[in-house]
Amino acid sequence: MDWQRISCGRAPGVLSSNGARQPHCRTVAQLIGNPSTDGRHGGVRHGLLWHRFQVDRAASLAPWALLPVWLCLLAALVSICPAGIASPAAPASLPAAVTARQLDDIQEQLEKGAVSESTVSQLQSLLKQNPGNARAHLLLGRCLERIGYEHLALESYRRSAALAPDLAEAHVYLCAFYFSLGRKAEALAAADTGRRALRGNAAGLLRLGLVLEGRGYRERAEELFLEAARDAARAPGVGAALARLHNSRGQYVEALGAAALDLKRYPNHPAANLEKGRALIMLGRTKEAAGPLKQAFDSDPLETGVADLLSQALQQEGRTVDAFRVALFEIASAASGPPERLVRAKERVILLMKKLPRQQARQLVLEVEGLLDRTPRGAFFHFAMGDVYDLVKEPYFARQEYRAGLALRPDFARGLFRLGQDEEIWFHNYELALELYERAARLDPTDAEIHSRLQRLRRRAPAYRNDLAGHLRDWLWSLWLTTFKGPGRQGEF
Repeated sequence: MDWQRISCGRAPGVLSSNGARQPHCRTVAQLIGNPSTDGRHGGVRHGLLWHRFQVDRAASLAPWALLPVWLCLLAALVSICPAGIASPAAPASLPAAVTARQLDDIQEQLEKGAVSESTVSQLQSLLKQNPGNARAHLLLGRCLERIGYEHLALESYRRSAALAPDLAEAHVYLCAFYFSLGRKAEALAAADTGRRALRGNAAGLLRLGLVLEGRGYRERAEELFLEAARDAARAPGVGAALARLHNSRGQYVEALGAAALDLKRYPNHPAANLEKGRALIMLGRTKEAAGPLKQAFDSDPLETGVADLLSQALQQEGRTVDAFRVALFEIASAASGPPERLVRAKERVILLMKKLPRQQARQLVLEVEGLLDRTPRGAFFHFAMGDVYDLVKEPYFARQEYRAGLALRPDFARGLFRLGQDEEIWFHNYELALELYERAARLDPTDAEIHSRLQRLRRRAPAYRNDLAGHLRDWLWSLWLTTFKGPGRQGEF
């Protein structure tokens, strides 16, 4: 295009090819290009009416006389812009299959506890491309909750439930999160909303009811369980949930009927078998209880309460060895319960241990340890059994248990402390005990018992190093200990 200077005033003109002077003002076509020859402004050639405005160089025109020129220029620019300047394109949404795989990977990370800021960023990027993906909002809420962004997590849960009212997980997590925030009224309102949205979804109603049951709203939970039980496609676990409520109220016959709702369709259902066995024991039908309890135990020996109940049933049948072995699993299971449950589990193990030969009982403990060491509760079980052996005055076995526990969890201050106590009190290894107390104190500076024992031994250690009579007594003591308490000793506890 021949872009020449434009002049509409008193500036001199330009010479034409024959030498005549022409005015400077050009046509609009000359200003923006000839639509028939200039392909760079295709938008002009579609509908722009070309007018020629000749302006005499010497003429004195009023300012408004140039208005048509500027209006035409403006129209031309408006026509050009859409063709020449691309507007920002909206992000293309990912294919559903790709998004689902990414969300599956993120959910797997969540289940493993591997959540970080990068996980959140990945979800936010997915939501920019798929803002209506309810599952992505739900997973984002779980990630944000895990790393402490409570307000943002709540918004994500709300958005997920709003986008997909039939997504059971959205209502379950929203209700549970409200409870965790102490906002009970809103939690109950969310449960009511979820109940209306999930009609016909037995599994969703069951999960929502379990949240309410866990928070103590048993009547509301029972309503949801009953509604789920009336559904033709009854979800597994509904009968067990109802049986659990009946057992808690002492309605053992009703509990048997509720458990049967599950067991008719799913004979091996662990929770239903557990509640059936519990009801039978409470009804005095112990022999009948052993079968379903054994079924539940074989499915999950660490299920809350199953090992304790089965051990009771086996003991009443006179099967002491089996009862002892099962009772050991109750100690491991009690890791996730209140302290009094662990105390009861230890008392049962000690009671049964004293009825068995010492070496047989030890062999059973080692057998169970071999199974539990492959689970997250292995270290806990070793420390708990160390305490059991201390209670029955078996220091060699106790020391073995504490060492095995520390091999799995070397940073457990109380484990170091208890091992130090055995080294000091039973084996008189004062230097080793002092080292163990110091390590425990560094790991837990707030434990008053550890620090008290540490200071006491620090005061006594210098005097002991020069006490020849004390060394002699310790030698005689170790001789007695090896003879009468050594790990190879036969007999009873």
